[in-house]
Amino acid sequence: MLLVAIGLFLPPHYKLPTQESEEQSSNVAVPVPGMFHCWILAFAIYYLIGAQQLVTNPSNLNIINPAAAALAGNGLIALASFAKRVGGLSSALALITAMLLIISGIGYRQLNISCYSPWAKDGYELGIALQQITQPSDLLVTIANRGGGDPVAIYYSRRRGWVFPPAIYWGLPPSSPQESMRKNSIYWKYPITDDTLIAILEDLITKGADWMGIVKYENNQIAKDNPKLVAYIQKKLELYQETPKWVIYRIPPKIKTTKPSN
Repeated sequence: MLLVAIGLFLPPHYKLPTQESEEQSSNVAVPVPGMFHCWILAFAIYYLIGAQQLVTNPSNLNIINPAAAALAGNGLIALASFAKRVGGLSSALALITAMLLIISGIGYRQLNISCYSPWAKDGYELGIALQQITQPSDLLVTIANRGGGDPVAIYYSRRRGWVFPPAIYWGLPPSSPQESMRKNSIYWKYPITDDTLIAILEDLITKGADWMGIVKYENNQIAKDNPKLVAYIQKKLELYQETPKWVIYRIPPKIKTTKPSN
């Protein structure tokens, strides 16, 4: 964040193309002053529009990463230039090395916490399995680890479809500290019953869903909290593949034309 702040307020040192260089090569980079500053401004506007969704699913903040990386790079160059003027080339190299090691260490730690956690492995393997057995045009419904919109399985399946339940049903965490500390808790905009979840699934089926992949129930809070939904899935859908970690159902064509139950 410090490097981004420095890069935000210090102008980058562009090497402007000369007429001679333009004549020699057609691959001359043309500077766009303020492009990443405009990117940051656009993100601020986006945040004002979608703040609740950003709080619910912080992964959407990744939209700012390219601009932040560019500004951080500019800040690093500015600090290295200052160090070179004060202490020479060796000081600049030492500073750059130290900053890169710090950034790499923090980044690696965050990736281990949020992206490479053991609980994500089952969803990853489910996504790979779905990729192998489905066609590119197939639509999927997935309930990955913890449920509540985890996109790991559908991402690695390289298919289109829906996380279950879709994001329009997500809400903010409860205000109770005790409830907020509960592991794997699912937060809704309003209370959702088994019947509502079944109706949501039936709606996705009528929209063309072909397959449903679910991380095994003991690792899935939605399944734990909604046994009637699980019973519906096991009764209506065709079991296609099952492992100790996940299960895949094929959605029969006959129920795609069935009107959702009221």
